[in-house]
Amino acid sequence: MTTKYSAELLVPAEPAAVWDVLTDPARHPSIDASESVVGPVTAGRIATVGQVFTMRMQYDDGSTVTRYQTDNHVVICETGQAIAWATAVVGEPPLGWTWRYDLTPTIDGTLVRLTYDWTDAPQANVEAYEVPNTDAAGLLASLERLRTVVAEP
Repeated sequence: MTTKYSAELLVPAEPAAVWDVLTDPARHPSIDASESVVGPVTAGRIATVGQVFTMRMQYDDGSTVTRYQTDNHVVICETGQAIAWATAVVGEPPLGWTWRYDLTPTIDGTLVRLTYDWTDAPQANVEAYEVPNTDAAGLLASLERLRTVVAEP
């Protein structure tokens, strides 16, 4: 049984330019192809493991839009190389899934791999939150948006 999806895309920019977008939660709505990320509640950049940033979110089931917030616990923060966070209900421990970006410099820019991993999610959380809520194609669509955003002046 699959418990994670990944996608990768070449972004024609230096890793620092990609890192600049990924560490700024205010820019996350522009790179989220699911359009569930609305914007940050907490201000500031992602800078260190252990940091928690809170985001306004929404879920549209086709008939109702549900608005909510998530805490995102930074579990990896290797400047210019990798960043990951674990999603949680505000004020609670992580639910068991992570979003991870790995950046690899290439001669043509930065190869970015996005991984959505719910390997450690308890079955009750998988069922309650309908995990997975995207697939590799959805991750690729987000990476395509990231490529566009990084290219903007």
